[in-house]
Amino acid sequence: MISIPVKKAHVFTHQGEGGNPAGIVPSSPALSDNSMICIAKILNPVSETAFIFASKRADHRFRFFT
Repeated sequence: MISIPVKKAHVFTHQGEGGNPAGIVPSSPALSDNSMICIAKILNPVSETAFIFASKRADHRFRFFT
């Protein structure tokens, strides 16, 4: 079993209050779609989970699961 760092953040806040909880998986290893879906389900009840990958054409590549 591999260990994957996961963070939770409140996004779309107003002056630091409210917002929506979101999961963030920084520096994601090569994960299958099914693995990302499972991780997003485990982080429930967050509304979105962002997986961040390295990219050769941009600073980063993001995949979002709801």
